[in-house]
Amino acid sequence: MKPHYQISRDGIVYAVNPDSTITKYGRMEADGSFTPIDDVKATGYSSYERSEAVAPRSVSTLPGRRPNTLAWVMGVVAFIILLALGATWFALHKKSAEHQAATAQLRSIKDSLQRTAISVMQDAETRSALENELAQVRKELAGQENSTNKLLNSLSGVMPLAVSDIEMASSRINGEIVTDFGKPIAASSTEYLKPRLTYTAIKPGRSSLSIKYINPEGQVMVGVGETEISSKVPVDILPGTDNTVILNGWGKEGGNFWKPGKYRIEIWNGNSRIATRSFTLN
Repeated sequence: MKPHYQISRDGIVYAVNPDSTITKYGRMEADGSFTPIDDVKATGYSSYERSEAVAPRSVSTLPGRRPNTLAWVMGVVAFIILLALGATWFALHKKSAEHQAATAQLRSIKDSLQRTAISVMQDAETRSALENELAQVRKELAGQENSTNKLLNSLSGVMPLAVSDIEMASSRINGEIVTDFGKPIAASSTEYLKPRLTYTAIKPGRSSLSIKYINPEGQVMVGVGETEISSKVPVDILPGTDNTVILNGWGKEGGNFWKPGKYRIEIWNGNSRIATRSFTLN
C-alpha cells in the first residue's frame, strides 16, 4: 500500500504511511516556492494526533516558519555580485591610473622628442650657417692666395731670393779654402774672397746676380771689363728656406791684392740691391 500525500492549510506537505506514521517533506510557500525540511523522518502519530495534524490550525498555533532558503541564496548571490562589482571597479580604477600614468609618460616622451627635434633643427641651422661662413672664408682665402701668388711672382722678378746672411772665406785660384766661412781673415794671406749666401726663395729658377765689393775708401772695386760692378755670377735658385749657395771667388792670384780694413759686399739683381754685408780683413 502506497503513502497517501496531502498538504495542510498552512502549506505543510506530508504523507500518511501505510503503518499510520506521517512523514513531513516541507512547506509550500505563498510565492510558490518550496522550503524543504532538513530533518525529514517518519514520526508515529495516534489517530487523534493525525486528525490534529490534518485539521487546520489558527495562526497562533502554527509552528514557526523556517528561514527562506531562496532569500538566503539571493543574498549570497547579491553579496557575490557586490564583491565582483567591487573587484571590477578596483581593477578598472587601477587600469585607469595605469592609463593616466602611461599617458603622462607618453606626453613627457613626446615633449622630450619635440625639444630634441627643435635642438637638432637649430644645430642643423647653425651647422649650415657655419658651413656657409667656412665656404666664404675659403673663397676669400683662395682670393688672397691668388693675390699673394701674383704678388710673389711679381716680387720674384725683382728679388728672386731673400738673403738672410753672407759669410766670407778666403781661397786660392783652384778653389781651395784657406780660411773657412765666418772665420777672421788675414788680408796678407788672401788671394780670393768667396761669399756664401743663406737665402729663401719663392720658386725655383736661375738668375744672374751682380756683386759689388766696396773698399774701405767707399769705392766699388770694378772688375775687368766692368764699369760699375765687380763681377756677375749665375745662380741656380732652389725654393724654400735656409738654402745656401757659394759664389765664385773674386780677387787676384799671388796675394798683395787685399789690404787690411773694413769692406762691404753688395748683392744686386738687376737694378735692385737684395743684400749687403760688411766684413773686416785683418
